[in-house]
Amino acid sequence: HSDRLVHNANLLGAALVYELAPEAPGAPEAVRIATARTLDAQRPDGTWPYGVAAGLEWVDGFHTGYVLDSLCRLEGVDPRIPSAIGRGARVYLSDFFDAEGRARLWRGKRYPEDSHSAGTGLTVLTRLAERDLVPAEAVSRVAKYTLTHMMHRNGHAMFRRQRWGSTRVC
Repeated sequence: HSDRLVHNANLLGAALVYELAPEAPGAPEAVRIATARTLDAQRPDGTWPYGVAAGLEWVDGFHTGYVLDSLCRLEGVDPRIPSAIGRGARVYLSDFFDAEGRARLWRGKRYPEDSHSAGTGLTVLTRLAERDLVPAEAVSRVAKYTLTHMMHRNGHAMFRRQRWGSTRVC
């Protein structure tokens, strides 16, 4: 029952309407307004806060990826989108992935390594590489690291690796 704006959910919804019901009454204006709200919230460093409210100022890897992915899908809605994607792409690659391809949950922190961030990253980095905003080699690096360090035998995969210990899922 929250009325707080969450940027990744805002744009995921806007992209869904834009792609599936672009001619529905009120849809173009609603998509434009939703997109503008999130574009206006982009910080000077290229990131977006998770949401608009006290306690929602944080930034993580997979939610940043959702925002970038949705903006790529909404590219025709607002002329500011290409610039916003470019600024976001730079910080996304540099702050949420290391030189080995490790996906970080939090900016600049080695731990936890996060499979959700890795999976989202593979999708988003591929879209960004198609636009020449990140090197294609970055996608390969993240894929290789994820396959060799996050996947395990017997039907289990690494969900999250902390400095000491990890969580696995089927």
